Amino acid sequence: MITYKLSKKKDLKLRFLLGQAKKSKSRIDQPPNYIVELETLTTMRVRPLFYLFAICVFLSLIICSTAFAASHLYTIGWQDYQSNPVFDPATRAYYPTLAYDDSKFSSHGTAYYYKMWYSTGSKIGLAYSDNGKSWTEVGELPTLSTNASHPWIVYDAGGFGGSGVFYKIWYWDTSKIYGPAKSIAYAESTDGVSWTNKQNVFGGTGVGGDWNRGSYGPATVLYNSLASNSGTDPLDYSYAMYYDGTSGGTEEIGLASSTDGISWTRYGTDPVLPNGDPLDWDSTHNYPATVILADGKYRMWFSGGAGASNRGIGYAESDDGISWTKSTNNPIVALGGYGAFGGFGPPGSWNEVRNYTPAVLYDPAQFNGHGDPYYYKMWRTGRSAGSNYTVGYSVGYLIFPATGLNTGAIMIFSLVALIVGLAVTRKFKFFSASR
Repeated sequence: MITYKLSKKKDLKLRFLLGQAKKSKSRIDQPPNYIVELETLTTMRVRPLFYLFAICVFLSLIICSTAFAASHLYTIGWQDYQSNPVFDPATRAYYPTLAYDDSKFSSHGTAYYYKMWYSTGSKIGLAYSDNGKSWTEVGELPTLSTNASHPWIVYDAGGFGGSGVFYKIWYWDTSKIYGPAKSIAYAESTDGVSWTNKQNVFGGTGVGGDWNRGSYGPATVLYNSLASNSGTDPLDYSYAMYYDGTSGGTEEIGLASSTDGISWTRYGTDPVLPNGDPLDWDSTHNYPATVILADGKYRMWFSGGAGASNRGIGYAESDDGISWTKSTNNPIVALGGYGAFGGFGPPGSWNEVRNYTPAVLYDPAQFNGHGDPYYYKMWRTGRSAGSNYTVGYSVGYLIFPATGLNTGAIMIFSLVALIVGLAVTRKFKFFSASR
C-alpha cells in the first residue's frame, strides 16, 4: 500500500479515498471525482518542497560560479630573481623576445625548453635555456645581421597551417623610422636560426604631426590559427600586431591586423595605449610591450616614462584587446622601486639607469617543472651605471581580490548545502511518496 506523511485528518480522508478506489470499476480514462481528489492530495506536498530543492540547487550553482569567477579576477605580483641579471653576454643584450615549448620545439631547431632572441644593437642574437635562468649563448645570427633590432618572435608547432615554417619574426629595420618607408621588417625560419623571405611589411604614416608618423618596431604579434579573418575587429584576424608609433618626440602603441603576417591593415586613427597625462609616469612614452590573453583577459606589460621609454614597467588590462585600462600603481615598484616614480633598480644594480622591455610568458601548467613553477615569467632589459645592457628575470604570482571569500571553501560549502538539502527532502518525503 502507498502511505504518506499527512496530518491525522488528511490521513483519514486518504484512507477513505483509497477504499473507494478499490471498489471502483470505472474506466481509467474517466476516473471519478474522488480519484482526481486522491491524485491532488498525494501531490499536494510535492511541488512546494520540490521548488525548495530546486532553489537550493540554483543557489549552489550561483555560489560555485561566483567562486569560479573570483578565482579568475586576480592581479599579478612580481618577484625579482636574486641573482639578476641572468644573461650577460659580451655584446649588448636588450629587447628580448622569448618562446617556450613543452616538447623542446619538436625537432624544429635545437632542443631546449626556452629560446630567447635579443637585440645586440643592429643585429639579432639567440640563446637557449632549460629553466629560463641559465642560458647558453648562440650569438648573433648571420641572416639577421644587418639593420635588425627590437625583435618579436612567434613559434607555432603546427607550422602556421602547414606551411613548413615554424618561426616568424617581426623587427625594426634600423635604417628606417618614418613613413611612408616601412620600418617593420619580417622574416621566417624552420629552426629559429636561419631566416629567409625577409621583407619590409609595415610602418608609420609619414604624416607630420601624427602620433604614428614613424615606428621603432613591433611590440607584440598575436597569432590565432582559428581566426575568422573577417569583420572589423582586428583580434578576429590570424595576426594582430601591437606596434610602436612615434611622432618624433613621443611613443605610443597602436594596433594592426593581417591574414598572413605580411599585408597589414591599421586599426583606427588613435593609439590603443596612449601616453599618460602630463604629470604621469608615462607622460611621453609607452613602448615596447608584451600582450598576453590569459584567463579571459588581455594583459599588457609595457615600458614607459617621461622623456624616454626606459623608466620602468607598467601594466594594463583589457576585455577585448582594444580598450585598455592602466593600473593605478604604475610603474611596478617590485620591478624597480628606486629613482623617479620608483621605476629603476637600486644604486649599483644591473638596472640602475634603465629598466624596460618586458617580455612575458604565460603557461597554465606552470611550465611543467621546466624552471620555476609559476604561471607568469618575465625577462627584461636593465642598464647599469657602467652602460652594460643585460637581461634580468622575474616570476609572477597571483594575487586574488581582498573580498574575504575563499573560493575553495565556498565550493565545499555549496556541496555540503546540496547534500543536506537532499537528505532533508528524503527524510520528509518531499519528492514523492515512499513505497
